[in-house]
Amino acid sequence: MKEETKKLVDELQLVADEFYQNQNSKGIKEMPEVIRKLSAFMSCLKPEEQQEYLAALTGVMEAMEAKNYIMLADMLVFDVMKLVERY
Repeated sequence: MKEETKKLVDELQLVADEFYQNQNSKGIKEMPEVIRKLSAFMSCLKPEEQQEYLAALTGVMEAMEAKNYIMLADMLVFDVMKLVERY
């Protein structure tokens, strides 16, 4: 795994852990930077790979809007992180 990908995975895990530990305000504060990094990562993917990734990010945004932080953490770990690790 490339170093930048590993850093992104580590950061996703850190933010997810904050939500799991009910440190929601801390996790929310970090989400804009995480989303910026995920968007930059997505721009490096092929168009067909972007579709699956975009679907996962849409789910993340919906969980944020619903303020369902456990679901948000689950999506970061089980959906987004798995996609990042794959590429």
